Order: sequence, then C-alpha cells, then structure tokens
Amino acid sequence: MSRQRLKSFLDNFVLIIHNALLDMIFVLSPARAVVRKNRVYRGKHRGQSCIIFGNGPSLKSFDVGQVKDNVVFVVNYFYKNTILPDIRPDYYALVDELFYGGEIGATQKAIAKYPNCVFLFKSKCLRNPYLRKFVGGAGRSIVTFNQKALIGGDVRYDMTKNFTASINVVNHCIQVALDMGFDRIYLVGCDFNSFTSSKMQHFYDNESDEKSLSLGDELKFYAEVCYHHYALNKIAQEKGIQIINATPGSLLDAYKRSNLP
Repeated sequence: MSRQRLKSFLDNFVLIIHNALLDMIFVLSPARAVVRKNRVYRGKHRGQSCIIFGNGPSLKSFDVGQVKDNVVFVVNYFYKNTILPDIRPDYYALVDELFYGGEIGATQKAIAKYPNCVFLFKSKCLRNPYLRKFVGGAGRSIVTFNQKALIGGDVRYDMTKNFTASINVVNHCIQVALDMGFDRIYLVGCDFNSFTSSKMQHFYDNESDEKSLSLGDELKFYAEVCYHHYALNKIAQEKGIQIINATPGSLLDAYKRSNLP
C-alpha cells in the first residue's frame, strides 16, 4: 500500500470513529428532542422547485421576476441588501456559529425583517438564550445536528438525525431541500470565484474587505466545498432530482447549467 493510500485509509478510519461517536452523542443530546421536530418538513415540498440564493456579486443583475412560484432560500447577510427588496424568503439559513455569538445582532435583524420566514440553525444555537427562546416559539425554525463528517461522498441529509456537516451554507441548504422533497433546486448568486480576487465580494456590499485567508487556505476550502457539491449532485441524480446552477459565470462545475425558466 502506497503512503498516500495508507494516509487516506487512516483518515477515513478516524472519520468513521468520529461519526459513530457523534451518532451516540446525538442520541443522548438534549438537542435531539428539538431536531426530531423536523420530521414535519420531510417531503413537505414534494413536486415543487426552489431557488437557493448565494450572496455572490452576480445577484446585482438578478431579475426578481424570475422567482415566480419557486420557494426561496436565502443565507447569511442577505437581509442587508437593498438591491432585491421584493424577495421575501421562505427559508433563511444562519448556520455559521458566528450568528449565535458575536453576530447575534445580525441574526436578530434578519428575524425582525422577515417575520414570516422559517430560519435554519445548527443545534449550537441553543446555547444562546435569545435563540433558545426563539426556537421554542411559534414554529419558525429548523434546527439540525450537524456533526457527521463527509466520507467518500456519503451525504446524510435526514434532518431528524445527525446531519452531514458543511463548511458552506449553500451545501447545507441543498441538503435541507433534498429532505424536503423538492424536484428541482436552482442555485443563483453562487459565483464560486472569490478566490480570483483579493477582496471579499458580495452583492449587498458597497465596499469590499480584504481577505484574512491565504490563497492556499482558500483554495483548500473551495476544494472541500466542491467535492461536497459533487457528492450532493450524485445523490440528487440517483433520486431523480435536478440541481441546476443558474448563476451566470459561475465556476461551480458540479451541476447542470441552465437559466431559470
């Protein structure tokens, strides 16, 4: 066995043990009772299509009329935008733990701006008193236990169990959409090209901040996200679900490219 194959074998073995331990922790976790409530969303949107909005600069030219009857997912700082004020999201993903701590103010602003929206959180949000109260309220949240490592393309997207962790919020939204039963999942604002610029760029920013990551670290991050997308597309194809990249100029090559209908 070559050194590279041995390393890969050992890495996967460690991840298998990690997943087994986290599955046991989930069974004993207080979060399990909250997570199990997600069963009401299983297959809820069967036969429907959705649009997942990344926050890439390409959204500056997005035509709101293209949304039509699609269910809408948005992410992160979408609430800050003044370009697409008529878009009222159905689901809003805030799965970066920053939104449960230092950026809790941003979370509160998003919740206040979209009073009819369901918010997607990770179970670590329950450590925050404000979010713990919000989650225990009037059914406006989906909380997932995101602790399962991705091994060899094996994505677990059952929202009532230990959910495959993602380092990108769009991947998280795709997994949620798969569990909800959508037939077609469109991606917009997923430019997937920020590594070509020295600045952070989003469609809602008037100014761009300098990046803190080195190019090498950023490319490594992009590679992990990209292989996760490949795994998601494979699962979708096996289930007859279309994931379509409708982002003009996107470098993400995991999915079929097409315009929104």
